[in-house]
Amino acid sequence: MPGQDRISQLSDDLRSHILSFLRIEDAVATSILSTEWHNIWTLVSVINVDDNSIQVDEDRFYTIVDSILRHPLAPHSPLHKFILKCDECTSHAAINNLIRAALDRQVKELDLCIAQDDIEGKFPLPVEVYRNQHLKVLKLSRVRVHDDEPPGSFPPGSFPSLKNLQVDISYVCDESLQKFYHHCPVLEELRMEGELDAFPNVYCQFHVSSESLKALYIKLLSNFDVQDDEDEKEIYTFKIKANNLESLFIDEDILADYEMEEMISLVEGNIQIGWEHYQYGMGGRTFFNKAFKINGGIDPC
Repeated sequence: MPGQDRISQLSDDLRSHILSFLRIEDAVATSILSTEWHNIWTLVSVINVDDNSIQVDEDRFYTIVDSILRHPLAPHSPLHKFILKCDECTSHAAINNLIRAALDRQVKELDLCIAQDDIEGKFPLPVEVYRNQHLKVLKLSRVRVHDDEPPGSFPPGSFPSLKNLQVDISYVCDESLQKFYHHCPVLEELRMEGELDAFPNVYCQFHVSSESLKALYIKLLSNFDVQDDEDEKEIYTFKIKANNLESLFIDEDILADYEMEEMISLVEGNIQIGWEHYQYGMGGRTFFNKAFKINGGIDPC
């Protein structure tokens, strides 16, 4: 019939699934459509929060997001994913409170992108995240993790269920993100991705050591002409020890250095290094040396 509201006739599960594709403020706004929609937003399995899209002052922002996560009807609906992107609202204590609220909802996937606070510095991952039994997917950008200093001080029993980890390794990434991967005992897929807007002056060395890791993706692209730098600096190094690795994908144009132990379980790989539109002649010694070094790590024979 013309003008018939078919969407409101869908089940609560279907309508909440549709709302999961919206930013949380838009999902909440549907509560004014009709009485049938009043509490549907509380059932969404994905909460996506960006402080750039909620135009209120900082204290009000934290209050709104907290009330959404801790709504009286919310505890009956476990979260599949919580996405939190903060560029302006960067209070460590307030953000910790929001993350704890999501963990209380048994969230399975946590995606954090938190800008550095002018006073407190880079946001430290709260200890509750390390010990959570429900968390299976973790995405980190512009945050820091425990640096295991002094040695042995890393939270015991960390990441007991974490299967998938994605880390932003852009130049702004914290040094602590270079070496904590061996503290993820059941990790199966690791994605390390980043972009460089300028040639960095700090050496970054990533240690990936894991007996459980099955798939490793490294994507690191520059927005400047690295080939014009005549010093041939090694600005990124990846040391990889993953004997059970089955899939390796590398796509980068900065000519990072790789140290790989024998990958006896590898069954597939896709390696792309160097600049797409740059012609490497016989003078491209650095390019060829690094390409051969990667190949040697994959197939030592």
